[in-house]
Amino acid sequence: MTYTLVPEQDAAAGGSAAAVSFASAATNGRVTARTVPLFVPADQLYFWTRGWQTDEAESERARGEGRVRRFDDAGSLIRWLLTPED
Repeated sequence: MTYTLVPEQDAAAGGSAAAVSFASAATNGRVTARTVPLFVPADQLYFWTRGWQTDEAESERARGEGRVRRFDDAGSLIRWLLTPED
C-alpha cells in the first residue's frame, strides 16, 4: 500500500492547509482516502491510531449493510446490553 500526502485548503482556516489527505492504493486496485487534521489535541490522539481507524471503518461497513440496532431510549439499550447471549 502506498500513501500520498495532499494538503487541503480549508475555507474556515482562511485558505491555509488545515488537514492532510492520505490516499492509499492497495494491490487489489482499490483506492481509499482519509483526511487527518494537522494538529490533534493530546486527548484525541487515540482516534487516529491504526486500530481505532480500523474499527471505525468496520462500523461504517456495518452501518452501510444495515447491521445496526436502534433503541427508543437509554433504558432499552442498557437492558439489551445486560441481557446474556444465548
